[in-house]
Amino acid sequence: MLALLFMRIFTGIILACFVSGVIYAVGHRSGGRGPIADKAKALIFGIIALVFIVLIIAHAILLFIKVYPDLSFIFSTSFDMPIQIIGLILICSSMVPAVWGCLSLGKLTADIRLAEEHRVVKTGVYRWIRHPMYAALIFWCAGSLLFFKSLLFLILFALIPAAYVEARRQEKLLIEAFGEEYERYRDVVGMFFPKFPKRDSNT
Repeated sequence: MLALLFMRIFTGIILACFVSGVIYAVGHRSGGRGPIADKAKALIFGIIALVFIVLIIAHAILLFIKVYPDLSFIFSTSFDMPIQIIGLILICSSMVPAVWGCLSLGKLTADIRLAEEHRVVKTGVYRWIRHPMYAALIFWCAGSLLFFKSLLFLILFALIPAAYVEARRQEKLLIEAFGEEYERYRDVVGMFFPKFPKRDSNT
């Protein structure tokens, strides 16, 4: 396992980035228009995301009060350090689509609805993936499991299908609003990962 001092340093950096992201989102949010479709699915996704946030904060607290390594749900292997380094890389990588996505949008809705004067954003990170925020969340979940080495993060495997379902729900709303424009965009841009053109079998 990485030295606890370094774990605390990186955990502090991670929390600082998270808090900065929340402050940015609150400062750049705008009201949505229209009712929230399928409130049950939106609520489920919101609850799972909240569990993820609580787990991150709880593990950070446990780490700083010096009881972290002795907990029963912290697993250990013969190659702890490589696992935790990979986890840290995944967490840091998750910040790229999250920050780039916020900057590409400029304005965020206060809830999961279309913003006033909403348009299909095709620049920045949205040139490569359609849902950078959800992609960042998935990477952060996987990275947290490896970095903190906590079995409790296995709960968050539910976040991956939940993110997919929520992304599809949002896309249905976008298709209703923008029709063929969004469908053409969806055909050429990947959901969570870049979509590369298929090679012609004749070449």
